[in-house]
This record gives sequence, C-alpha cells and structure tokens, in this order.
Amino acid sequence: YIDNPHGGQTPIVQAGAFYHDVGVVRLAVGNGSASLAGWQRVPLDENIAEDPIVVGYLDLVTMSIEQAFAQPLFTEPVATITETLEEGATDLLQGGPHDTPVGNLVTDAFRAYTGADIAVTAGGATAQPLYKGPVTANDVFRMIGYGFNTSNFLGYRIVTFDISGMGLLMGLEYGLSQIELGDEFLIQSSGLSYGYNPHEEAFQRVVQDDLLVGGQPLNLFSRYTVTSNEFVAYIFDLLLTMTGIDTLGNLRYHNDMTELEVVLAYLRQAGVYSPVRRSNVVAPVERTPVPGRAVALGHHPNPVRSMTDVVFDVPVGGEVDITLYDVHGRKVATIVDERLETGRYVRRFDATGLPPGMYTYVLRVGTFSKTQKMVRVR
Repeated sequence: YIDNPHGGQTPIVQAGAFYHDVGVVRLAVGNGSASLAGWQRVPLDENIAEDPIVVGYLDLVTMSIEQAFAQPLFTEPVATITETLEEGATDLLQGGPHDTPVGNLVTDAFRAYTGADIAVTAGGATAQPLYKGPVTANDVFRMIGYGFNTSNFLGYRIVTFDISGMGLLMGLEYGLSQIELGDEFLIQSSGLSYGYNPHEEAFQRVVQDDLLVGGQPLNLFSRYTVTSNEFVAYIFDLLLTMTGIDTLGNLRYHNDMTELEVVLAYLRQAGVYSPVRRSNVVAPVERTPVPGRAVALGHHPNPVRSMTDVVFDVPVGGEVDITLYDVHGRKVATIVDERLETGRYVRRFDATGLPPGMYTYVLRVGTFSKTQKMVRVR
C-alpha cells in the first residue's frame, strides 16, 4: 500500500514475472470511493483457453517476423533443455557458489565460438531463465533479452579483445562493488574462476589466491584474450579508461555475429542441453573467527584519486609499519612507521604522486601482518 494524496491508501499489485500469471483484482465501489475487496493470481497454463482472435493476430505477427529475418524464430525448436536454467545470482553476501546456469551457457558458447582464453558476461546482460523442454530461438532471445545492432537487429554483437591481468582484476572488483544491490554487474565467466569476500570494502573483495585463468593463477602482467558482448566490452573499456589502469587491445567487433546467434549455434550442436554448475564464482563460506584476531585494515575512499584515510587496528602495542608496494613488489611509500598502543587508528595518506594502478599495502606489528589492495585512479 502507498499513501494516497487524496486520502486513504492505494494498493499496488502485480502478478509475478515473465507472463506466467495474470492477476484478478476485485474492487468494492460505492459512495464515491473504491477499496480492495480481494484478489486472485491465475496461472497462465493449459487450463486457460486461448482467444482465437488474439491467436490469429499473433500468428500473423509471427509469420511476418520470420519472413523478415528469414529464420524460424518462433516455430522451430533449436534444442531441448532437460532442466530449467536459472538466470539470477542471489544471496551474494552469503557464502557459496554464485555462478548461474544461464551465465555458464552464454560464456561457454562465446568461448567455443572464438577460442578465447576467457569469456565473460554480466548478470545485467541476461534477462530471464531458459525453461525446461523444447526451446525456440525466441526463447533464447528472451533469455539474453537485451541489445540491438544495426546489422541484423538480433541483439548485441560479439566482441573480442585482450586485457592485462590487472585490468581483468579491476573489472571483477567493479562487478563485485555492487553486490549489495544485486547481480547486475557481477561477472559470469568461462575459463576464469574467482573467489570473493563479500564482507570486505568495495574494490578489495577479490580473493587473489582463488583467481584462476585456465586453472592457473592470474598473472597481473600477462595479457589474456576475452570474448564478451559489446555492452560488457564497453563497460570494461570505460572503466579502464577512467582509472588509467589499462586499455583494451585488439578490440574487434564481429559485425556478422551476435551473441544470440552464437548461443543458438551452441545449443543446436548440443541438441539436448543440461544446466552447467561449476562453482567458478564463489564467496567462501565464512570461517569461525579466532578471538582477538579480527584486525581491521582498509581505506576510504577507494578507489583513490588523491587523499585517502587508512583505517587499521593494532592488535598488540609495539612498532607499527604499513608499507605500500606496487604490482612488481617494489616499495613505493611508507604510510605508517611509529610506535602505537593497542587500538584503532586512522592515518591520512596522499596518493597524488602515484601512477594509476593496483597497489598492495601491508600492516606489520611484531610477527602479525595483514595485506590489503589499493586502487589509484586518475
């Protein structure tokens, strides 16, 4: 209910998503007002008779679309799906796997088409599940759901490019920076697996020890070939340009091939397709903390343009050192070098003179140490 500016409250109703149901709302009207008398959710299944006039119009529309594209988009199955492929990644702040069957299908199809090291898409670049049973091209189009190109109008084009390990890490961090709101930017992938800690600050969430390409640890200085759709490539390019960390190399738009056509070809070749769940996007199940060892280390704002406040705990009094290193492991700055008592502290750090890129800083107190990432942007 929402407050009605003319008095009383107004109910807001909906009947679910993807045309699975219709809602029947009963209103009581009298004495110049209306109130909700009841409602019913009605499944749109075989028990609902089709209207022959509407069916006739839809048949004409279907025929005209198939003639325009010279493809049986609505009337010919391309594959059989053995189990519904779920599309959305949920509970992203909880431990466990967060790859999706739809994301795995799309990225596996991309990588099979181009042979790239990695294929990526984002949660916001897919729209709905792919349901169990025979599926048509239109069903797959609705699963992908977005995009347009002026060559054949069948969705976003396929794009290939190369990117450094550092740029790839930055893209993953950006995708994870929005997980409190949902999975719109969360990267789904093929050929790439990563873990993340949802309880860390944004841009500090990727667990680098769990970041693998082709089963091997990511090398920040190597370049990897990537396939995506043109929307995801645009976001990567914009992000890297804004931060100054990297640029996309060998950027190629496949003008004669869209993501829809790639996924359709992949499904046709399979004939019968079952959901793939490979747990390659994982938030580790939270471990029971050791008393007295939950030591804070972070900074704000992050990414950093100029000044940032480094917040840290000193678990035991003594000489405290926080040193900043570049990606080559070279010392570039000392943030803290003083004797401190047990407690929480804040020190302001001026990053103005640092080149854009990814850095690591290490807190050391006696035998204790803790590491954190810092991203410097233009």
